[in-house]
Amino acid sequence: MLTVSSLGIKWDVRDSPAHIRARSNPRQTNGLTSPALSSQSRYLCIISYDFPWTLAITTQDNRPLTVMDVLEALHQSLHKEVRRAEWALAPDVQRYMMLKANKARRKSTIAMGIRRVDWLGSRCMFKGLERDDELVSRRLMPGDQLNPEVWVARFGSIHL
Repeated sequence: MLTVSSLGIKWDVRDSPAHIRARSNPRQTNGLTSPALSSQSRYLCIISYDFPWTLAITTQDNRPLTVMDVLEALHQSLHKEVRRAEWALAPDVQRYMMLKANKARRKSTIAMGIRRVDWLGSRCMFKGLERDDELVSRRLMPGDQLNPEVWVARFGSIHL
């Protein structure tokens, strides 16, 4: 499991991973260049209880994914605009939460371009990746096989 406590970092996903701080020593973020998975895989898929989409991450060269590769891909995915289909499927309470998060993130009036990070509302502190075969099996399409490199992203409240 990849957790922020094991890495000793603190990351608000509204910010670039370049702004990650180490909890004890702000200059020490050595673990970010370490392989993200013990399997040394070049592929990782991320899902979450906190959002409905799937994020597939691969490396183009012949090296294992690093922690920073994963964090950068997660950041890029979360900063894409919410698609019309995603907005249409969101319940009213989720839409309200996204609009409120968008306004807070932009520190002004609600702006066009609701981002996926707004889907998280105030739960934008990255807590890590963990295995959750129950959620993975619920997200599989008929005929899909369980992939060992599907991980669940966990997020916590910014107020913690």
